[in-house]
Parts: sequence; structure tokens; C-alpha cells
Amino acid sequence: MSFTRRSGKTSVVIATLLLVCGSSPADDKPAAPETISGLIVNVDKYLASGQTAAGAAAERWVVTVSTDVLWRDFVRDQAVSPEQAAKNSTTRAASKGRKSVASEGQPLDSALIATADLDSQTKLAMRYRLSTDEATQGATTPEGAAKAEAAVDSGDTTKPATASRTAAKPRAITTKDLKPGLWVEIEMRPGDSKHAQTLTVLQPVEDVKVPTESVKPASPSK
Repeated sequence: MSFTRRSGKTSVVIATLLLVCGSSPADDKPAAPETISGLIVNVDKYLASGQTAAGAAAERWVVTVSTDVLWRDFVRDQAVSPEQAAKNSTTRAASKGRKSVASEGQPLDSALIATADLDSQTKLAMRYRLSTDEATQGATTPEGAAKAEAAVDSGDTTKPATASRTAAKPRAITTKDLKPGLWVEIEMRPGDSKHAQTLTVLQPVEDVKVPTESVKPASPSK
């Protein structure tokens, strides 16, 4: 009988340890938010049920993105100088984006189409990314993107390419600026695969280098 009682206590202890140690701290960490990258192919606006006029609380926007388009293909004929990028409206950039070699005439694959709901809590911004940059969030200004590219090209490691990306606030945009043909990076809300937490329009910028004219030395006077 004593053996049975000890066995019962041991079972309780083991069960308690399994309950406490059954989940590791890593299992309790929230999953990383989903990110959608690609070209906007459609933007739809909806009103809440019973609403007849647009309002901040009534509007709901749904952005459809083709994730089949690669950044390096999109920027092939889209990247512009910093001066041009600063003047470009989203309407003009979108019009050019729709004619990109990566999007014009390309069939849409339903398996590579993603949607995101935007509401009053979604943060929108426009940033500028180097045409050779496929991974970062880009820069807050066209000039910052060009300087970052110049630093990389020159091999200057004393000035990190990311330093210029925090020099200014991102250019503000609204849902009315979102149009088919724009490249976007969308971060979904943690644990929510439907609603966007942030949406960033990325305009490709290239560093236009002006060649310096060679100056011939003056001939010595006789």
C-alpha cells in the first residue's frame, strides 16, 4: 500500500512538472506579422451598412496586390532621379507603374493575389527606395535614398547607408492617393491576416551621376 501511495505522489509531481514545462517561452511569443509586397492592381472603397456618405468611421478600403511582381523587374524602367521623384504625385507614379515591363500585359495569378483591409487605424506613408535595394524600408526623402546609394557605390563604410533613412519624416499620403500601379509594402496587424497595420508606398529612385568633363592642361607658353 505504501508503494502505491508513493507512486501516486510521484505521478502527481510528474504531471505537475509536465504542466509547468509543457510550453516553452518561445511558444508564447506572438507570431511575426505577415507582410505583403507587390504591385497594387485594385483599390476598392466600401461604406458601412446604412451609410450613404463617406466618413472616417464609415469608410473601408480594400487594396488588392499582385505579389508575383518582383521589385528588380518593376524598377527596370521606373526608377527616376531624386529631383523627379520629389515632384512625382502618386497619380503620375501609378500611371507609369501600370506600364512597367513587370506588370503590363502580365496575367494575374489568383494564387499570388493578396488583399488587405485599411481603416482609420492603418498608418499610411510614402518612402523612396533605391532601385538596387530589394529588402529595406527605403528612405524618407529621394535625396536620402540617392545618398545611401552613393555611399554603397563608393565603398564608404564610415557612413552607413541606413543613416540617411531617418533624417526626415515620411511623406504623408491618404487612401485617396492609393492607385493601381504603385508598389507597396503592407504589414498586417499581429494575429490578424485581414487588416493592415501599415501601408507604405515605395517609389524607386536612382542616383543620376553627371560625368565630369575632363579639363586639358594649358599648354606651356613659349
